[in-house]
Amino acid sequence: MALQWICMAAAALGAAAMLRQELQQHSQHVQAEAQGGDSTSSKRKRSKRQAAAASSPAATPSTSSAAAGIPLQELDQLQSFLQRVYSWRGWKGGQYHVTEAWHAAEAAAAAAAAGSWQPDFDAKQLTDANCDALLRVIDEVFFGGKLLKRLALKVESQKDGVSKSSERARNVSGMERDGSSAGSTSSISSSSAADVTGSSSNVKKQRIGCRVVQPGSPHETWLCYFDVSNVIYVNAWRWNKHQVTAQNPVNCEGVVCSSRLQMLLHTLAHELVHAIVFHVFPEMDRSSAAYLKNDRHGPVFQLLNKQLYGHSSDALERVRVLECRC
Repeated sequence: MALQWICMAAAALGAAAMLRQELQQHSQHVQAEAQGGDSTSSKRKRSKRQAAAASSPAATPSTSSAAAGIPLQELDQLQSFLQRVYSWRGWKGGQYHVTEAWHAAEAAAAAAAAGSWQPDFDAKQLTDANCDALLRVIDEVFFGGKLLKRLALKVESQKDGVSKSSERARNVSGMERDGSSAGSTSSISSSSAADVTGSSSNVKKQRIGCRVVQPGSPHETWLCYFDVSNVIYVNAWRWNKHQVTAQNPVNCEGVVCSSRLQMLLHTLAHELVHAIVFHVFPEMDRSSAAYLKNDRHGPVFQLLNKQLYGHSSDALERVRVLECRC
C-alpha cells in the first residue's frame, strides 16, 4: 500500500511539473508575441524568406495570398515598415485590436478638437480643417501619432512665386464609388512640372492634408483621391448624396459601416495607404507590378490595407438588410 501511495504521489508531482512547464512555455510565447516576435538566436539563423513569413503580423489566408504576389525584396521592406508601425502604436493587427481601434477613432472624431463630427454629418462639417483633424485621429490611433509628419513633400519655392514639387512624375490615385453597386478604382498619370533651376530656391516640407472640393473639380465623380501635391481631395457633393444608417449600411473596405462618418474614416485611411507607398516606398510606387496592378490596388496595397487597418477589400457596396418577419 505504501508503495502504491508513493507511485501515485510521484505521478501527481510529474503531472504538476508538466503543467507548470506548459504554462511557462505559454507565458513565454505570449510575451514574445507582445514584443513582436521571439528573440532567440534561432531567429537569426532563419533564411530571409522564413524570417519574412515569421514576422508577418497576422497569419490569415488573405495576408498569405497577398504576400504570395509580392517579390521577396519588397516584402522585406513592407514587413520592416509594419514592424515600425506596431512599435509606434503598441499592438499588431489582430481583429480584436483593430475593432477596438476603429471604435476609438470614431469616438475621437466626435470630440471638439477633431471637429465634433456627427455620425450623419452634413455639408457644413466637410471642411479642410475638419478632414485634416480626421487624418490626425487616424494617425494617432493607428500610427501612434508618428505617420503624418513623415509624409512630407519637399517643395522648392522660388523668389518669383513659382513652386514645384521636387518629387517624381505626377500620379493620382482615387476612388470612384457608388453606394448602389460595387465600387471601382481609378488612377491616372501625367508629366511632372518643368524643372526649375537656380540657386535662389528654398526647399520646404509640405505635410499631407485634405482639401474639400465642389462640383467642377478634376475627378469630380470620385469620393476621394490622393495627389502627389500631397493632398487628399474630398469631393463634397459625392459625400452629401450618401445616406448611411443602421438600416441602410454599406460595406466599405470590407467593414460594414452604419454611418457616413464610419465610411469617411475608412476611406481616408484607404487614401493614406496610397500616400504611404508614394512617400515610403517610391520605387514600388514607380514600377512595382505588385502595387501598380488593379490601378495601384495590387498585393502591396492589399497587404498594407489589411495589416494597418484590418481592411479585407478596397471596394464599396450596399449591404442588403433582410427583415425578419415573425
